[in-house]
Amino acid sequence: MKRISQNKLLIFVGVILLIILVKNKFASSQSASNQPIAGSSTIKALGENNSGQLGVSPNDLDEGSHTISDLKNVSQVVAGRNFTLAKTDEGNVYVWGGNDWGQLGLGSDESRQDEPIENSTLKDSKKIAASNNHVLAITKDGHVVSFGSNFSGQLGTGDNSDKNTPFQVAGIDDVKDVAPGYKFSIALKNDGTVWGWGAKCSDAKKKEAENWWKTVIQTEENQDAGYYDPTSDSLSIHDKNEYCINEDIVGILSRTPVQIKNLKNIVAISSGYGHVLALDTEGNVWSFGCNTYKQLGRVTTDPKDNATPKKVEGLPPIASLSAGYRHSLALAKDGSLWGWGLNAHGQLGTITNELMNVTPTKISVDHVAQILAGYDYSLIIKDDGSVWGWGMNIEEWFDKGDVEYTVEPKEVKGLKNVSQLAAGGAHIIALTND
Repeated sequence: MKRISQNKLLIFVGVILLIILVKNKFASSQSASNQPIAGSSTIKALGENNSGQLGVSPNDLDEGSHTISDLKNVSQVVAGRNFTLAKTDEGNVYVWGGNDWGQLGLGSDESRQDEPIENSTLKDSKKIAASNNHVLAITKDGHVVSFGSNFSGQLGTGDNSDKNTPFQVAGIDDVKDVAPGYKFSIALKNDGTVWGWGAKCSDAKKKEAENWWKTVIQTEENQDAGYYDPTSDSLSIHDKNEYCINEDIVGILSRTPVQIKNLKNIVAISSGYGHVLALDTEGNVWSFGCNTYKQLGRVTTDPKDNATPKKVEGLPPIASLSAGYRHSLALAKDGSLWGWGLNAHGQLGTITNELMNVTPTKISVDHVAQILAGYDYSLIIKDDGSVWGWGMNIEEWFDKGDVEYTVEPKEVKGLKNVSQLAAGGAHIIALTND
């Protein structure tokens, strides 16, 4: 009788344990279903879509927003002037948008690609980066491949011929990061040295650029629109120094990789339209390149001084940086955000007496996780995954209606749970966990 009671007790206890186990498993599965699936990702694209850079045909959407949800395990997104790339955890790269310079690397001269398509020649890429019309990618063995526009030798191929398929850059390896500028390229090696190539046109290309400028500034309409006028001291949206006229302002002048002197122990790099920022192990920021709009954070009287990297003074220890079209941003280790350079459209997030700030200015915004300096606008991702911006109000990102620019940081509607941002000429690409 006693043994029967013990058996009943064991059965009762077993049933209770089974119920608890099943209940906990059900609760666990419910909790997991509310969490982002490992490797899941959604790409949200905003802005102009004249070349399919949002991942959909311009015939279906000329501007606005579009969601790309059929690319799995995306770990990186980058944007050029009118095109976009995405890399997966496995190293597969997808491309879409404008291809007028072969910047999609597909080996064709098709003007555009409306929907994401895999570029199989970039398989196993560790990192990708895009500028105006050219792309750099780091291979799994630490080399760099390039393709797209090569007007100034920015592909590192030793010539000025455009390439519509990836071409390995000779003379450099063990690369940790790459940062393409408008007509030049910058690479950071694992040993902390910085290398560059480009900003060296052929004589024919120089003549072509000279003639183009003469044509542009001949008409009063173009001068009123803000194009470069050599007889005027007023600001312009296009600066001769950033094209192929005064190439030595960047200080590379080589169609193959050369080491940038005065830079060592560098851990991060960022290239703008015509200038470069570098971050060292001590949290110092160094700059060189075009300084027409004080984007170097210092006063230079001789353009040749621009080519020598020098430390940006007036900053606390910096954690990350971003070089924009004509301004610069730096996020300090203490969480404060700083900006300098052109402020004609409020891209420094503050009202200043001058249109250009040579001294780094603190921007009143907090809880900043990531920063991105774009085409005369600035974007940040906050700790909660929301996206905020200020500056040029392209496609009404920051304010609705006829508002040219905003100085006060405004939340970009429709972007939540964002883990990464990329900015093109007039489009934003956001990687979310939705």
